[in-house]
Amino acid sequence: MLRQLYFFIAFVAFVTAQNEGIIETLNNVLELSELVAYLDKYPGLTTWLQGLSDITFLAPTNDAFQGLADSYTVPTLPTDEVGAETLISYHVLKGTFYGFGEDAAPDEYLHLTTMELPNAEANESMVTGGSMVIVRGSSWSSAMSFTSGDRHMSESYGEPLNFTGGVIYTIDSFLTLPQTFETTVEVEDMLGGAAFADAVLTTSNTSTNVTIDDLSDVTIFLPMNYSLQEIGNVIENMSKHDFDRLVSYHIVDGVLDINQDSPPSGYYNTYEGTGVTIFSANGFVFINNARIVGSPDWIFRGGMIYTIYGVLNPNNISINANANDAEIAFAGATYTPDFTFPTADPVSTPTSSPSPVPSSHSNGLSTAAKAGIGAGLAVLLAMLIGVCAFMQQRRRTKRELGPEADPGVKYQHYPMNYPLKDLEISVSHEELVANAAKPARGPIKQFTPSASMHSLGGPSVKETSI
Repeated sequence: MLRQLYFFIAFVAFVTAQNEGIIETLNNVLELSELVAYLDKYPGLTTWLQGLSDITFLAPTNDAFQGLADSYTVPTLPTDEVGAETLISYHVLKGTFYGFGEDAAPDEYLHLTTMELPNAEANESMVTGGSMVIVRGSSWSSAMSFTSGDRHMSESYGEPLNFTGGVIYTIDSFLTLPQTFETTVEVEDMLGGAAFADAVLTTSNTSTNVTIDDLSDVTIFLPMNYSLQEIGNVIENMSKHDFDRLVSYHIVDGVLDINQDSPPSGYYNTYEGTGVTIFSANGFVFINNARIVGSPDWIFRGGMIYTIYGVLNPNNISINANANDAEIAFAGATYTPDFTFPTADPVSTPTSSPSPVPSSHSNGLSTAAKAGIGAGLAVLLAMLIGVCAFMQQRRRTKRELGPEADPGVKYQHYPMNYPLKDLEISVSHEELVANAAKPARGPIKQFTPSASMHSLGGPSVKETSI
């Protein structure tokens, strides 16, 4: 009954709100009273909303406020003006979408940009103009789903409400603000998450060292755990510089919408400097040798993250246009479940150069002087040998006479067979690779994990080297 009453009120509001502003329209909906009361606390935010046009506002209902208060995982409602502006502006989409038309067809994703913050210079929690909300239609209802940070999903219900500046959708929960890359991947327990977040990148235009969290409007292709383990021995033997370069090669300059039905194709620039090729083959979408398995709904503060099956190699950019699955692009790679990422390159200590030997043309000693010194050294050496022989004979005599000959001497008897535990035998990396058993690897065409599935179990799969 309450649900029917809500739809009746929403319908009346829809008819009467055609020529009213956003705040007046919100006031006409009983289920949005908590939102109106919250906005009233921040006159500057209310004025900003009133002045907007050609927007779509996602309005959290009273139930959304209650859910925020009852949740232990969702952050509490901001009580300061800057925090309120950040949260509410993330609910304002650029453009007026009446039902989102054909752009949000059932089961297809639509990337929509949010409005810029009213006081962006005072707030660094979001990238200005770079935050997105992912909209998806449903094949079995008229409701629209909105995916925000941490893959949180909110759902619309009821008819949209028109107002003079655009349209309003009521949603059942607050959107979640996108977080940093490091925080975002940590939630998913991605094996390469922390290593990618710690990588030092060099921007080509400024030659400045940055991290992923310093970037905006980028797409990160993050290998799934199993893929990193497939080349674990290669990663473990990389220098930190080479690994940072590998990470840079997994970052495309620009936000890509990679829907399976209509993926982008072509050559895209990376932060490493070398480009990657995105193409479709045999029902899959590939980036170089790796297969894109994550859906386009993983948002972080700087852009998008896609999980890939495979690891990209900046030194091997060849592609297989008829690929059936991901291929290993690193020669000599073996499956290594337990490996460590390089953390820092060893600091080389400069060694002192040997003193130059004077040539025969130098202004050093004459030849006669050198000959005299040599003869003197020979005599001295002969005397030292004689002294050593005398001392050796004396020690032998004392041992034959026994301890009583020299009570101050304590004899120790050392074993002749020394333990071998401290003896290290080195084997070259090439020998290990040559003798190691290569894991079997075959297509897993029927398995298409989502971005949250970060590892593969079960039987090993066949390796394919490019």
